Amino acid sequence: MTTTTTADPAAELSAVVGPQPCVARPHSGLEHRDGPCRCFVGGPAPVHVLRPDAAALAAAAHSAA
Repeated sequence: MTTTTTADPAAELSAVVGPQPCVARPHSGLEHRDGPCRCFVGGPAPVHVLRPDAAALAAAAHSAA
């Protein structure tokens, strides 16, 4: 049986799990493109992602006002 591993476990994990929401700021629309949130231990910063459902909710809230 052969297994393929990379030299960087974080890169391997991010390839498996994909983008993850930021646990430190759960309702902010921020996500980590490099795997699970590591904000509490000095990990890389999350990026803001505008999701289609968030855009629809924002438009509905704006039109209701």
